[in-house]
Amino acid sequence: MSPQDKQLRDATFLVVAEGRQYKAVWPADPDGRSGRALWAVLIFTAKGEFVGYPDPPEGGFVASDQVFAAVRAYLTDPATAAQRLRAGIRDCVTALETAGTRSSLEARRYVGLMGGRPYRDDIALARHEGRCSGLREAAAITAAAADTRTLRDGVRGYIETLGEWIAAEEKNIQELAAQGVGVSYHRGSLRALLQASEDLRTLVADEPEEAGDE
Repeated sequence: MSPQDKQLRDATFLVVAEGRQYKAVWPADPDGRSGRALWAVLIFTAKGEFVGYPDPPEGGFVASDQVFAAVRAYLTDPATAAQRLRAGIRDCVTALETAGTRSSLEARRYVGLMGGRPYRDDIALARHEGRCSGLREAAAITAAAADTRTLRDGVRGYIETLGEWIAAEEKNIQELAAQGVGVSYHRGSLRALLQASEDLRTLVADEPEEAGDE
């Protein structure tokens, strides 16, 4: 591979701000002085959700230290708290959906290979898919909130709902285990719900109350 081919690749940087990891992408641009885009840098969460664009310095981005400085300034600016919070919400929803899909596939394999209890497992699958659908809908409504305080209130609502789902899943696991029914799917579901709840609590705890939108 020639040096020119390497130069035309996007440059990627990992940046830690306020205890969270983000990825900054400085796009390649063959017409730019540095071989990179002069005016554009994109910021993503560690899980790949888009966060926003930092303001370029006077004259544009020509060196990596300028990119780091602009990204850090964006990620610590109270005016961008709402964008960061929205990206964090999308992270949690995507992770829960992914975990739900994975555990659903595991449950279907269990039914097919082990001759398990299709009726019970089908109900469990439908319930979990319903949870993911409900969380997506709630996320869409909250993401359209006019200010950060409303977003934070929406996150607290998520946490309360997840707490109810967690309690129901724990009870379900105990009842099924007492009947000798396999609960591997349900344990996977419980882990996903607990992780989502923990991630959302972190979002609420870390963002400043007074932060607003740009």
